[in-house]
Amino acid sequence: EARKAEEARKAEEARKAEEARKVEEARKLEEARIAEEQRIAEARAAEEKRIAEEKRIAEEKRIAEEKKIAEENRIAAEKAAEQHRLLLEEKRLAEERRLEAVHQAALEQRREAERLEEEARFEAERLAEEKRVADQLQAKADKEEEEERARLASKAFDEGQTQEAQRIAEVERLAEEKR
Repeated sequence: EARKAEEARKAEEARKAEEARKVEEARKLEEARIAEEQRIAEARAAEEKRIAEEKRIAEEKRIAEEKKIAEENRIAAEKAAEQHRLLLEEKRLAEERRLEAVHQAALEQRREAERLEEEARFEAERLAEEKRVADQLQAKADKEEEEERARLASKAFDEGQTQEAQRIAEVERLAEEKR
């Protein structure tokens, strides 16, 4: 009976030891599983962190690129605006030069017209003076001719030369026709 009780006790202890060994094994397996899950979670977290860092760097690069493009666009727009301003200024100056040239041409034309007008006035005065002198000379010649005719007529009358008086009258008539 005692031996049976001892065997039963040993068998119970062996069963308890086996159970304890199984519990310990199950605990170690659980710990290993938890450690593996933790390792996977940490690896996942590290991967997510790496991806997030790559995304942050890519975003920074994208923002920097956008800023660079925006700056290039701003500079290009400023250059275009400056070129446009210079073109307008060039056009304005060209228009001023054109208007100045037109003004100068008009002044030249006016000066030329004044010169021609002055020349024409002088020419008219010269011609008027020539006509006045010619009229004076003609009047003097007419007076002298009249005096000569009167003298000849008086002489012919005085001498009683009717024929001569007729000739003089004929000469006067011809002179009058000539005039």
